[in-house]
Amino acid sequence: MMPERWRPERVFVYRHPVDMRKQIDGLAALVATELGQDPADRSLYVFINRSRDKIKLLFWEDNGFVLYY
Repeated sequence: MMPERWRPERVFVYRHPVDMRKQIDGLAALVATELGQDPADRSLYVFINRSRDKIKLLFWEDNGFVLYY
């Protein structure tokens, strides 16, 4: 069972391909501008690349972002 702090309240999937060179700041900017969400809420944000064989997950944990690749 996952610890409570790792459980997102909601999951958002960004449906357009993303350049996988984007890091936390670039992905957080996409969340704010394109999705209209606060990237530091308790949601998990999912990003895919053009060939759909890689994903990045952005999540706010306690006091900072976590980026899973």
